[in-house]
Amino acid sequence: MVRLLTEKDAAAYRALRLEALRLVPDAFCSDYKTENEKPELFLEKCLKEKTEIPFVFGAFEGKELVGITGFAGDEIIQIYISEKHRRKGMAREMVLAAVDHAFSRIKLLLYVNVAVVLAQNNAQKFYESLGFEPTRMDTYTHNGFGIQLMALSRSRNR
Repeated sequence: MVRLLTEKDAAAYRALRLEALRLVPDAFCSDYKTENEKPELFLEKCLKEKTEIPFVFGAFEGKELVGITGFAGDEIIQIYISEKHRRKGMAREMVLAAVDHAFSRIKLLLYVNVAVVLAQNNAQKFYESLGFEPTRMDTYTHNGFGIQLMALSRSRNR
């Protein structure tokens, strides 16, 4: 099951976000040590403050939060599915739910963007399968890897 997270999910979100940073550091543009030292993570604070945007969707196996993806500004951020729950379609369902939610909440939003770290096991093909198209390479790198910027237009959304 995939749903919008609420303030009641903040602790589970934090635990899963930190797991992601610890286990897959090359996939994210922040690091475990820095984030773990913060009293509140960015999206954890948004959950607690009940912001409409930014928001976070979660994937659940029963009552356990096993996946997260956030949306801030015009961008999908922080997508992660715990290892034993991968390859079940949860990431696809979660990202599409976040995209639909963003387009429904922000009427003037023309594109949803994502930045993909081009590590050895990158997610570019996954995003392309959802309709995202490469736009340009970012001028920044992460741990020596390039960052591909991709976008999904409102007109191509499903």
